[in-house]
Amino acid sequence: MKKTPVKKEEKYVTEKVFEKHMIAIGQTLARHDDIFNRIDKALETIIGEIRSVKEDTHAMRNSIRTIDTENIFRDKSTENLRVRVEKLESKVK
Repeated sequence: MKKTPVKKEEKYVTEKVFEKHMIAIGQTLARHDDIFNRIDKALETIIGEIRSVKEDTHAMRNSIRTIDTENIFRDKSTENLRVRVEKLESKVK
């Protein structure tokens, strides 16, 4: 059997190794920045949709409130007319 020489690890980091690792870290950070930018755009879109839904809901509530107020007014008018008709009918009898 042939023995293979064991590579001895260097005790200190050389400039070449340091630069190699710094380049790798820089590339990783660039990928992360790209991912974060895409997430930011997605969140902006989601927030915009939520705001538009909120505005639509507010407009619908105002419309329903107006319709409800009109219905209450009509109900009061109808009730007043019914009471007047009953009074007139009682006078006729």
